[in-house]
Order: sequence, then C-alpha cells, then structure tokens
Amino acid sequence: MKMTLESIDALLKDAERANTNNSMRLWLNRLKDAMYGIADMIDDFEAGTEAGPTSKVTLNHDFLI
Repeated sequence: MKMTLESIDALLKDAERANTNNSMRLWLNRLKDAMYGIADMIDDFEAGTEAGPTSKVTLNHDFLI
C-alpha cells in the first residue's frame, strides 16, 4: 500500500506541472485528499501496533493543483 501511495504522489507531482483542465484538476484534488487520508490511516494503524514496522508514510503536501 505504501508503494501505491508513493506512485500516486509521483503522479500528482507530474500532474501539477502539466496544464490540466478544471475537471482534471478536481479529480486530482480528490485523489490527493484520498491519498492523505489513507496515509493517515496507515500511520494510525502502525502507531497502534507494536510488532509491525515503525516507518511512517511521508508525503509531500506542497501541491499547487
């Protein structure tokens, strides 16, 4: 799941550089919001488990979309 979030993060960074129309910008904003929500859920889950890995999902929040 973390690798998927990293892929989405890379896609969003590429998309912010592209000239996108309003519908694409809306879709990307919704994808970004979902990605951050999922990353937060993973962080919360990992914080609640002692046996699992302790690395956090870190995403860059400086999108200009």
